[in-house]
Amino acid sequence: ITSTFVQFILQKIYILDYGAAMTASKESKHQIVLLKNCRVQSNLLGKGKWHWANGGLFTEFESREIFFPKQETPFKSNICAG
Repeated sequence: ITSTFVQFILQKIYILDYGAAMTASKESKHQIVLLKNCRVQSNLLGKGKWHWANGGLFTEFESREIFFPKQETPFKSNICAG
């Protein structure tokens, strides 16, 4: 995996039964979905995995990684802590 900067300014997190959807803005069609099984899906980047640590959320896709500094896990439990 090569780290490539991706501009994704987190606007809103929607909690869903199966995970949490993060959007960049109301107009944006790019969505990142964190699943409760520690997998991640994106309509632009495909599938991958995610984990949470004290520094924030980390997402790893096949072609790139996206880091959300200081972002807490959207779930009540510390699932996917690593």
